[in-house]
Amino acid sequence: MEAQRKILVIDDAALFRDLVSFALARSGQVITATTGAEGLAAARREKPEVVVVDQDLPELSGDAVCKEIKTDAALPDTAVILVTSGASADDHERAVRAGADDILSKPINQRSLVLAVNRFLRVPVVRSLPRAPLAATVEIRCGNETLRGVGRDISRAGIFVEIDHPIPDGTEVRLEFRLPEMSAALCPTAEAIGSRGGTGAGRHGVAFRFLGLDRAGVELVEQYVHEWAVAPEPGQIPTG
Repeated sequence: MEAQRKILVIDDAALFRDLVSFALARSGQVITATTGAEGLAAARREKPEVVVVDQDLPELSGDAVCKEIKTDAALPDTAVILVTSGASADDHERAVRAGADDILSKPINQRSLVLAVNRFLRVPVVRSLPRAPLAATVEIRCGNETLRGVGRDISRAGIFVEIDHPIPDGTEVRLEFRLPEMSAALCPTAEAIGSRGGTGAGRHGVAFRFLGLDRAGVELVEQYVHEWAVAPEPGQIPTG
């Protein structure tokens, strides 16, 4: 019989641990811990496939636990899902910089939690998030320079922008763009994490991962991706 895959839940709130444990009971063997130090010790002992950890733990924070796991050679395949308590872009940015494989916000939607965890329990593991096609103008503020490109696909983790101007990996920028049929602009901070040649002569594409994106922005992107993740028929790619 195949051993159950292990899921470690770290939170100082008993109710949250109980709710998450119940939601994930069918996904694998759920182990719980109440502090960051206890959780880190459990991670090293149990070597779980997935760790779900509250960002705002006292003493050893969830960010610190995530960083420790991500730099531990004995835990190379352990995925970390950081759970933020606030709605601010700063909370999201902290989680990204800690190296989280995915980020959820309280109050957690049970379906989103189960989908996020199960993504890392599949064989082979599917670490990339669902993406949706896009054709939206993107303004990129890079230092004192403002560039413009076209967003070609998006997930709640980032966006791929076709642009004439190459942007080195690691460059931090502020983006501004609108999703189709949405009047409010999204203005996340982001980091360039990869580039490739585009389809036209002299065109370049740059992948950005979102750094500072508030809860409302994440929810808007999730809503859009959920609607458009399955490629539409030719001529039906939404534009913005």
